Amino acid sequence: MRLCKNIYLTIVAVLLWALPLAAQIHPVTVTHTMVPPYTSRLSDYATALNTKLRLQLLLTDINVANREVALRLSISGNDLEVRSAPVVVGAPMIFLSGGLATQFTNLDLAPYFRLENLQGISPQQYATPLSEGQYSFCWEVYDRITGQAISDTRLGCDTVYLILNDPPPYQRHQCQLPFRATGTLGPPYGPPGRLFGQP
Repeated sequence: MRLCKNIYLTIVAVLLWALPLAAQIHPVTVTHTMVPPYTSRLSDYATALNTKLRLQLLLTDINVANREVALRLSISGNDLEVRSAPVVVGAPMIFLSGGLATQFTNLDLAPYFRLENLQGISPQQYATPLSEGQYSFCWEVYDRITGQAISDTRLGCDTVYLILNDPPPYQRHQCQLPFRATGTLGPPYGPPGRLFGQP
């Protein structure tokens, strides 16, 4: 009986000792949010003057101050696999302190969306809108000195579904009078891509 109790206490002590170690495998929590309406051009994230995405980094180890980190961006979906370059030209230096959340927008992170800092995409693909479908935008945090990943890659992602809408057709008044800017814009109808007036 006493032997079982000692074994039980030893197991509990080891688990309690190992729990903080397991919690610090990924000491940075990443929260990423895309702001609608979503744009279908990657270049818009580098040049937009309004907020298209928000990124929050939280270093959960409160004993650490001014830890220099680096970010890595990956975008995937519809046969597209894009990653930021290992060295992002123009990227801001990021220092995290334990317990303090640091927030960024696409205005701060614009260098990550520039063509010269992206791998896996051609200039032609970069210049054209992304096709309709589901895309995942993911951020990873790395220690700048060791290069070790310090965030959970599954938590720094946001998934968006891009839909390319046709503009609404122009509807004329029923009396078919000559056009004098008296018509109204109506909702699109019929199959997508149909030109107004086609049967």
